[in-house]
Amino acid sequence: MSDSLPPHNRLSWLKRVELVGLPLLLVVSLWGGAVLFFTDIRDAFRQPVAVAEHQPADGARLFRQNCTYCHGERGEGNGIASLTIKARYFGAEPYKFTDTQGTKIPTDDALIATLKRGIEGSSMPSFAHLRDDELQALVTHLRGLTRKGMYEQLTRKAMKDFDDGGDEPNVVAIAAKTDDLCKVGTLMAIPKEFRGSDLSSITAGRTLFLAQCASCHGPEGLGNGLQVKDLKNDNGTPAHPRNLTSGVFKGGRDKQDLYTRLALGIPGTPMPALPAGTPQTDADNLINYVLSLSGE
Repeated sequence: MSDSLPPHNRLSWLKRVELVGLPLLLVVSLWGGAVLFFTDIRDAFRQPVAVAEHQPADGARLFRQNCTYCHGERGEGNGIASLTIKARYFGAEPYKFTDTQGTKIPTDDALIATLKRGIEGSSMPSFAHLRDDELQALVTHLRGLTRKGMYEQLTRKAMKDFDDGGDEPNVVAIAAKTDDLCKVGTLMAIPKEFRGSDLSSITAGRTLFLAQCASCHGPEGLGNGLQVKDLKNDNGTPAHPRNLTSGVFKGGRDKQDLYTRLALGIPGTPMPALPAGTPQTDADNLINYVLSLSGE
């Protein structure tokens, strides 16, 4: 039909098509693009959000964030916190709450347990909020600080001996001795079962307590024994026997924890281990009596 139109009418018709069709085509194109764009946005929000895996735990960073305030940047117990009881100088001072014999360097499990529990009755808080891999990384960093502190302690001793007329310090020998002393000790066997608490056990435990513990802890366990005024820790600071009636035990209050303290003592303090060969029955009775002092 259009072929039958005069040339000028055909041109007019094409112009009308351009004026109407092109804007319409543009609108349709824009609308289609907008639909595709918002569909992509909608689908993106419908997709599950990928959670990035946490970065590997960094023991040095964790120590800086959580420990330097008390223990200092290099673990020397010289942080900026004002503490009644000085924080541990790792390596140069022994770990108090160990689970091993020999070197008495604790196992990872013992160190992690202390981190999780904290040290009740002291400024050491619980770090149970840290992930397991973070706790392990922190313990690994502590191993390095322990070796550093041990090496520094042995070097100071060697230098003092040299000043007093002894042999010149041998750094190779000091390093080898450091490695030996920093090895994890032999894990101490802990009984699987303990005697239940009854009157006869508590009575027997009190007899043992008066004979072996009262001179420091006092006859009623108040921490006021006759020897208190003379007690010193290995680093020269005053020692304060625990008031057992408070029920606060720094190394843990379970029978397993108390047995470990009795069997190994508390290194670096005047708290001794029970005499070798002490029957478990005696230890059980003593534990039951100590727990009874706080109403347990």
